[in-house]
Amino acid sequence: MMLSTRRKISKKLATTPFEQGWQFRIEIESIKNNGRVDVPQDFDIYVKNISHGATEITYDAFKVGAITFQQPTASEPVVLSMTMRDHWDNRIAKWFDSLASKVLNSDGTVNLPIDYLLDVTLYSLNPDTDEEIKINNWTLCPQKRDEKSQDQTSVTEFTESPMTFIQYRSLG
Repeated sequence: MMLSTRRKISKKLATTPFEQGWQFRIEIESIKNNGRVDVPQDFDIYVKNISHGATEITYDAFKVGAITFQQPTASEPVVLSMTMRDHWDNRIAKWFDSLASKVLNSDGTVNLPIDYLLDVTLYSLNPDTDEEIKINNWTLCPQKRDEKSQDQTSVTEFTESPMTFIQYRSLG
């Protein structure tokens, strides 16, 4: 590779504004805003980090002679995981548990999705202009709240617990 080409590539790498891990904002709203799903207004400040899938299509392989073909069979749902900090009054954990309690009843019956579905929007933030760009929007339901560890010697650290939501419908 010629030196001038390497310089162009180096300059391009140095001037490209790659997205950084902190450049996101998440917004969660109730699907049916009638008080059934009461999302804390300051929810966004408790989100430490997120991870989410993008697209996953499953296939079945079938053979015709010596050739193998892939037949699409399904679209898998997106899973959104968030590591959450919590307020000293445990408002985030209580909110998730309250939401999860609207999915299943103690008698084994299942409630209607309208009682627990969330409209979740992920935004990317432009640090120079404060512009928000909508990246994804999902209809999600609660799946899991993992354990929270506490340590009396961790006087400068915040408690955290992972929460997982899963896409209600894999397409759409």
